[in-house]
Amino acid sequence: MALLKLSTQQNFFKFNHNYYSQREGLAMGSNLSPILAEIFMNKLETAFITQSQFYLDHVIVWKRHVDDIICIHTADDHQLTLFLDFLNQIHPTIKFTVELENNNQLPFLDILLHRIDDKIEFSIYRKPSTTDSLIPIDSEHPFTHKLAGLNSLLRRLVSIPMSPNNFENEYNLIKQIGLNNGYPTHIIDNLFHKIKRSFNPTLLTPQRTSQFESIYRSLTFYPYISHTVKNIFKRYNITISFCNNDTLLTSLVNNKDKINKLDRSGVYQLQCPSCPAHYIGQTGRSFNTRFKEHMNSIKTNNLDHKSAFGEHILSTGHSFNPNLDFNILHYGKKGHLLNILENLEIAKHKNDNNLVNEIIDPHTNYISSICI
Repeated sequence: MALLKLSTQQNFFKFNHNYYSQREGLAMGSNLSPILAEIFMNKLETAFITQSQFYLDHVIVWKRHVDDIICIHTADDHQLTLFLDFLNQIHPTIKFTVELENNNQLPFLDILLHRIDDKIEFSIYRKPSTTDSLIPIDSEHPFTHKLAGLNSLLRRLVSIPMSPNNFENEYNLIKQIGLNNGYPTHIIDNLFHKIKRSFNPTLLTPQRTSQFESIYRSLTFYPYISHTVKNIFKRYNITISFCNNDTLLTSLVNNKDKINKLDRSGVYQLQCPSCPAHYIGQTGRSFNTRFKEHMNSIKTNNLDHKSAFGEHILSTGHSFNPNLDFNILHYGKKGHLLNILENLEIAKHKNDNNLVNEIIDPHTNYISSICI
């Protein structure tokens, strides 16, 4: 219980360089939030809603999926309004709204319920804002990614019990969506039959079993070569799935406060403004901290920090402004990779007499040697 309180009460976030503590509700993205929200709603239903007089007198069906509820009842509009008022008084932060049946139809999640006499039929519900956009067939994506949208639509079609007429209408609509995005009907038909077989185990072809356990790995997708690589790995019982690193999410969305570049670490270059001399260095701390060390060496005429660039400035009497005369070459954390990047940048200037660093032999580092 102590750990639970710690996880739910110690929620902090940063916005516009200020830190905040969440006082109400559960943190978005926390693994605990969904199950705790479900427990809370279940308690609210069992302790209040199902014990109310309206529920006992009028409710025939009450089914909830997360925060969507479908209710079949025998009350009139006035009684329903009173019940809604009661629901909204149970908890100050939980608010209920109601959507009534219209023309014998009611949407629930992605299903449209049709009341026909004494029975209910199902069809697929689409919001007015829904588009028929899929990954176009001629885009540079893994083919399995392209089929993902159609796969989802067809699986939903097969899994929902619909009348033959509604089923046929939805299947034709999916075909049209596919055609609008460049997918020929035979691809859609083949995918449909494959999905249909998966819903009927008796139609499945027995799969060959391997004595070796499969290994799964993910690689970035590159057109023309990725499938060749996948087939090579397949020989060694390694299954490859493809991913894309450049997405709209990574390109357009960044909800985190930007870190000042001087608060990061990596490889940098200092340029003397009075002559071509320059210095390449690295720091596992912030650039700000390292630049201050260079400046202290210059201001105090103290080379205890072993600043080769500071020694150059002092010996020549040149000026230096760290806010203008520097260039960040690579960002990175302290470690072997940062050492390689620094060696690589220094090795690029092995014939440059203006570099005040000690020239490092690139062949002492294998990666540097093959890059020079």
